[in-house]
This record gives sequence, C-alpha cells and structure tokens, in this order.
Amino acid sequence: MSLSLEPQVKRDINWITIAYLLGLPLSAFLLFSKAQAEHVFFWPIIVYAIIHYSIDCLCITVGYHRFISHKAFEAHPAVKALILFAGAGAFQNSALVWARDHRVHHREVDTDDDPYSINKGFWYAHFFWMFHKDPKGIEKKTPPDLKKDALIQLQHRFYLPLAILVGFLIPMFAGYLMGSAFAGLYVGAILRLISSGHCTFMINSVAHVLGTRPYSVNNTARDNWFLSILTFGEGYHNYHHRFQADYRNGPVWYAWDPSKWIIFGLSRLGLAHGLIRVDEEKIRLARMEVAEQKLEQKGLDIATLVKKRMEVLQIAERIQALREDLEKMKAEGKAKMDRSERALVYACKRKLKEMKRARNNAVKQWKEQRKLIQSLPRLQY
Repeated sequence: MSLSLEPQVKRDINWITIAYLLGLPLSAFLLFSKAQAEHVFFWPIIVYAIIHYSIDCLCITVGYHRFISHKAFEAHPAVKALILFAGAGAFQNSALVWARDHRVHHREVDTDDDPYSINKGFWYAHFFWMFHKDPKGIEKKTPPDLKKDALIQLQHRFYLPLAILVGFLIPMFAGYLMGSAFAGLYVGAILRLISSGHCTFMINSVAHVLGTRPYSVNNTARDNWFLSILTFGEGYHNYHHRFQADYRNGPVWYAWDPSKWIIFGLSRLGLAHGLIRVDEEKIRLARMEVAEQKLEQKGLDIATLVKKRMEVLQIAERIQALREDLEKMKAEGKAKMDRSERALVYACKRKLKEMKRARNNAVKQWKEQRKLIQSLPRLQY
C-alpha cells in the first residue's frame, strides 16, 4: 500500500513552480543591495521594463485569454506566432495549459472543480493553486482545438527554452546594450516578472472579492476598474464571466480596456477578423435582471419590474429580427435595387426606429418603476 501512495504524493507537489514563484521575490530581496550598489535603476532600463511588462500583459490578455481561451476573434498567423513567442516570456505557462485551465475555470467557476476557486481561499486562488500538479487530472481534458493547433503545440513543446530566452536572456541583452546586463536581469526580468505575474494572478483573487456585480450575481466575479488599469482591461471581470465570448471586457467606450482597442485596431489592419461583440440589448437586459435580483434580496416585490423587463425583452427580440431582415435585404440588393425593393428597405428601417423608441420608453418605465419600488417598505415574510 505504501508503494502506491508515495509516488502520488511526490507527483502532486509542483516543486519547479514553487521554486520559480518563491524564488523570484527571494532573488529580488537578496540581490537588492547589489542592485543599489551597481545603480541599476536608471531610466532607459526602467522604460524597457515597462514596455516588456506591457508586452507580457497584452500577450496574456489579447492572446492567451481572449484569442486562444475564448476565441473572441481570429488572428492572422503572424500575430498568433508573435503572441505565442512573446507570451512565453511572461512565464505563465504555455498557451495550451493556460487556456485549458481557464476554460475549466469558466465552466466550473466557484465549484470544487474550478482550478483556482476563490472559495478555497484568497491566496489559493491567487497562486497557491499552482503549487500542485493537476490533482484532478485536468491534463486529460485538453480541448481538441488546442491539441490540433500546430503553433500552440509547437509553443507548448518548446515552452521552457522560449520562456528563458524571452523572459530572461533578451532583457539581459537589452541591459548589456545599455551598459549593465545585471540591470537587465534585475529590473528588466526579475522585477518585471514579479509585477506582470501577480497582476494577472489578481484577476483570479482580487477580482473575485473586491468590486461590483452589475451583470451577474450568480458567481463571485467582480468588475474592478483599478485592476483594469494594471492588467490592460481584464478588471471588468463580472462582465467577462457573463459574456465570456465578447472580445471586450469593458463594453462601454470609456471603459479602460486597451486590449479591446488593440484587437479592434488589428481588425482594421486586416490582422484580425470575426470579432465577437455581444448585442447591446442583451447587456442592457442583464443589468436590469441583476438590479431586480438585488432588490429582491432586500425583500422588495419585483413582480412589476420583471413584467416590464419581459416587455423590453420581447421588443429587443423584434429589433434583432428587423436588423437581420435589413442586413439580408442589403446583402441581396448589392446590385441596383428597383423601387419596390428600396421601399421595403425604407419600411424596415422605419419599423426599426419605431421599435427602438418603444424599447427606450419601456426601459424608461422600468427605471421609474424601480425608483418607486426602492421607496417602498420591505416585504415582511
């Protein structure tokens, strides 16, 4: 019996990951005096570290996360290759492993099968979960699309040498060109990797504890604008868990989400296509539903609100149908339209405007009804 148990214990602990995650800050501490003595904190290397930090974050957010994990858009092979090459230097594992674990997280969020469930503790979700080697056999559940992707498989196979090259050797060479390879190692590699790694980890920990839940109260994910600044848009986590296929994490134009702007920019340059964008009607209805749930939790009667939201939903469905009809008419009428066809298009556009006005009125009435309900005393059960 002891012979069968002992190997299992040894396999369960991921000593390499532990050595890396604890070794980085320990190295930063032990080498700090040497760093001060050699004056490594000079502006060129600091600027380089910030740029490389940004590359780390964007390869994770745009590439590993929205492109590979969620397929929110399709990228040109050259963009994909660049993401996989530079992304290895972030030392957050291969794209295959990262995406595999992340898909399980979304599918099993907040359950025991969630690889980094916040319910197992803040620090567990932050990075303790990586101290073990797939205790539930997640390695056997790699999605077929990741298995069949030649570039992803190539990066996975040569992940460690790529990570060392991009994550450590290139920063050291950059530092050497600036006069100090040690500055490149300390500032451009060690401090950069500590920063980019833990900012990503905070999405699994802080973004499941601190923030707002305007789109869903069915899981622990939160929207946190401050985290979005640190992670190039990943902080709008509540929206992302409700609409994970959207290439945007911040759906409104003013939300700080550089990753969505880069993806959109790539699409305009012909380097990305098939961008998935959740319809605004669905987003509005999600916010209304959550507002109702929060009122209900306070013991307020939301029956009239639900009825009004159903009215908004019906109108939204009619708007979507009209939009589809209009697109079909335009596609079929790329050649010169005759008078009757133009009349049909005009009638469809007019009906669409009427439906939008009806939608806006229904939403306004819903908001007025919500204010009225908020002013009423709570129900006594």
